[in-house]
Amino acid sequence: MLMQLDMFFQLPSRFISSLFMLKLFDQFVDNPIAGTYLALRKKLLTDSTYSTLTLEATEIARLIEQQLFTKALELLDSLQPGCLLSPRLHFFLATIGEKVGDTEQLEVERFLFRTCLDGILDTGSGDRRSPFIVTHPTDVADVLNTLEIEKETQFLVEDNEHRYDVIRSVSGEEYCFDITALLRPEEVGIWRHESLLN
Repeated sequence: MLMQLDMFFQLPSRFISSLFMLKLFDQFVDNPIAGTYLALRKKLLTDSTYSTLTLEATEIARLIEQQLFTKALELLDSLQPGCLLSPRLHFFLATIGEKVGDTEQLEVERFLFRTCLDGILDTGSGDRRSPFIVTHPTDVADVLNTLEIEKETQFLVEDNEHRYDVIRSVSGEEYCFDITALLRPEEVGIWRHESLLN
């Protein structure tokens, strides 16, 4: 089991099919700022393995809770490299590393979790003029949790060709996330009626 996990945790080369994407990932990890985040994000959004991660995250959490780590890793593997910028993915990998006693990989995945969040937070200030730019719907909840923001309401705002996920906190502040690239027109209704993963 540990051997399988060790093989799985060989990031990033095992997940990244092109040298160009590997270079973008390395640049981002070395310097997790808006520019490197957005360059890698642009590439990932067009990759055939990209997923919004919404449905898969629920299943992965269930598998981890049931200690079905191999199955969880197989599902995580199938989402790569398209979910490489997802803090939630690295949180799941860190959790598995912790549960199987792999402290080195626990630290690697915690680092990548924080790196992904740093990249998101550098894309804007979180207001409507300068929203955070996310790659997966689950990123919104991960940012809110990291900033210790308690959500009161959440709604979709459409402005010309842009779509924003707007969170109003219990303290009355607003946080805005640009989700334009994540939604096809037919998915807008689903976004309005489904709450994001917490």
